[in-house]
Parts: sequence; structure tokens; C-alpha cells
Amino acid sequence: MMLISVIIPTYKPEDYLFDCLFSIKNQTISHESFEIIIVLNGCKYPYQEQIEIFMEKHFEDDIKIKMIQTDIIGVSQARNVGIDAAEGEYIAFVDDDDMLSNNYLESLIQVSDRNAIAVANVKVFQNDLNVLSDDYISKSYLKNLTTSHKAVFSMISFFSSSCAKLINKKIIKNRRFDTHFKMGEDSLFMFAISDEIKEVRLANAIYYRRRRQSSASQSKKQMNEKIANAWALIVAFSSVYFRNLFSYRFTLYFSRIGAVLLNVFR
Repeated sequence: MMLISVIIPTYKPEDYLFDCLFSIKNQTISHESFEIIIVLNGCKYPYQEQIEIFMEKHFEDDIKIKMIQTDIIGVSQARNVGIDAAEGEYIAFVDDDDMLSNNYLESLIQVSDRNAIAVANVKVFQNDLNVLSDDYISKSYLKNLTTSHKAVFSMISFFSSSCAKLINKKIIKNRRFDTHFKMGEDSLFMFAISDEIKEVRLANAIYYRRRRQSSASQSKKQMNEKIANAWALIVAFSSVYFRNLFSYRFTLYFSRIGAVLLNVFR
């Protein structure tokens, strides 16, 4: 059985996708132990051909690669397509403009198991990996670095993003990203699968997050749009929580609602 499926959703990719793919090619773990699933969503020409030419030129046959093209646009939709196609026991979500340290997959798999997710440190860059800064994940990682095993409630911030971690597919089960949301979908997905997560473990690896001015996370939203999205997210979180009241942690649920409300005023 394939050990790890690396899922990369991409839309009208630029050269940064190739940087991302090179960082996966350079992983220290055996190439036979992971697959790359590229989900090209909402576009096709000329991007699919460009990616296929790049892969044929730079990647060896011992790396299994799946290219899936869908006319349906959206990161959540693309990730769901990737999960459905994944053969790996574990899932690693990677955004197409980000990069991984060479030991990323190897370090995460070493501390992963059926009931625990492994998380990496996160460093932010723009164009140069030699110029790095921290984000909220970095701060949480450093704060909890004193031990490799932590209870979930002490690592709530790691549940805001699906990236920078390794997740057993048995934890995900049949749960998928909610395609109704363009903001907050990561946090909602991580909350939905948290009922199966007993532990969070830190891995000695780095997920390099690229900061782009044009990225969706950096765009400014109108206040009424942010309020409407926040209300819909609160309803969605509450639906998951109250449907299985004794399966989810109240502290995590409460923190997610608080984060949604704070984001309205950012």
C-alpha cells in the first residue's frame, strides 16, 4: 500500500508550482513510498500541458504522479477530488505556491499513527527561502516544542489549517471539505475530523508558506461578505458539534467560534 499521498490543488499555476514540485522530488524518504496528486481545477489549457512537460522532463519514473483535471473551480473541491483518488495511508495537503523541507515527509511519518496527526513548523517567505519570518503556527510550534507529544486542547492553533501536517486517512473517513466556503474551510474540515484525533505530535520539519499579494488569504473582503461568511461558518461548526455532542471537545468548538468572530474585524 502507498504510504503517503501528497495532494496539491492548483488553479492557473505559475512557476511557483514547479518550485513546490521540486521540493517534493527532493524528499529524503523513498520515492516509492509516496505519490503526488495534482488537481488542476477550473482551468486546463495551457496549464495541463505545461505541467505534464515539466514532470516528464524533471521527474523520474519511480515517483508516482497523478494529474487530475476538473472544470469545477475551488480549493475545497480540488482537495476532495484528491482525497478520493488517494492511495496512500496518510494524506499531506500542500498548497501549490508553498515548499517543503527535504526531510518533511520522512519526519512527519516517523511520528504519525492512526490516532495522531503530525505537524511541522511553518516559516513564511516571499521569494527567498533565506529570508524567513514566523506566523501563528510558528509561534505555537515553538511554544509546544518542549515535548513531542501533546494533548489536543493544548495545540488548538494547529487545527486552523489542513496544511503543514500529515493525517491518517482513517481519521478523515468519509469527511470532506465543505465546498460552500472560500474562507474558513480548512478550520471547519479540521474540526470535523478532530473527533478521531487523540494526539498532536511535532515533527522536526518545515513547511514553507509563500506570502503572495494576490493570494486569496491576503485579499480584502467587504464587511457584509465577511459577516455572512462568519455566520454560515458558525452554523456549520455548531451543526458538526451538536450532531455528535460527546465526540467533540467543547474547548476546540469554542475556540473555533471565537476565531471566526475575530476574523470578521481583521
